Amino acid sequence: MSTSVALNWTVGKSTKFSNRARNGEEKFVRDKYGWGSWYPWIYARWNSDHISNLDAWHLFFSSFTHGRIESIKTYYKLETHLAAELKYILPFKINALQEVFQISQHSRSEINSHFFTTWPTGSVIGLHLRRGEIMSQDESWIRPGTSAFSIDDHIKGVLRMSERLNTDQVYVATDSTNTLELPRKKLPNFNIFSSNTDRSKFYRIEHEKIYDMQHFIFDNPKLGEFYAYSSISDLKYLSQCQGLVGKFSSEFMLTAWLLALGNQQEYVPFVDLHGDVTKLIRDRLIYT
Repeated sequence: MSTSVALNWTVGKSTKFSNRARNGEEKFVRDKYGWGSWYPWIYARWNSDHISNLDAWHLFFSSFTHGRIESIKTYYKLETHLAAELKYILPFKINALQEVFQISQHSRSEINSHFFTTWPTGSVIGLHLRRGEIMSQDESWIRPGTSAFSIDDHIKGVLRMSERLNTDQVYVATDSTNTLELPRKKLPNFNIFSSNTDRSKFYRIEHEKIYDMQHFIFDNPKLGEFYAYSSISDLKYLSQCQGLVGKFSSEFMLTAWLLALGNQQEYVPFVDLHGDVTKLIRDRLIYT
């Protein structure tokens, strides 16, 4: 959504919130659940069956106040170490994400009640340890075609960022309680903390059984609320970090990084487990 807003801004257009479902989704919910219509989308069904997607959006975010985001007049110019051509595209994407990712008061209450963490003073490293839907519980089996890195790879990234920021504080975003304990064992002298999330609710992939997380939520729509708030809370906390470690190919971490740039209005270093070669591919940035 923020990409659409950014692209519209580059040509001087505003963005209107749409109730349109993606191809095939409306038929899917009618056939699978017997819902009378697509609205609201599955992540807000727990609240009401009789609200529009815009109303459902406002359960999580306060943006699109009047159903649209107007064309931008000025934008924040990021002083960055990235390639020169990126300087003129990043500001639009960063500002668009800031406009879209405005957490509603309702979301803030949910985060404070169920996903809270006490934030320390000083610099913090944000570490993303993705496990649930790509790796079995014992980490002996990885979903084919998925890039997964060992805990030691992640620790090397944390140590590299620790030297740069001169800090031993690490916020860990993960869906696995067992995984959360690994960096604590590897880095006993670090302050490693996370959100107060009930991680038993997350889906865990089984050995050689591929089951997409999205389909898991389709089959368990009442968990849509939990997944939405847990994601929003981790993005909120990661955007407060002064350095990030993870996979830049992950859209989740790309979003966290752009949010961090906008929130802090300065360059936020990123240790990418894939490498450090920056490429501009169409309308998004990836590291390869």
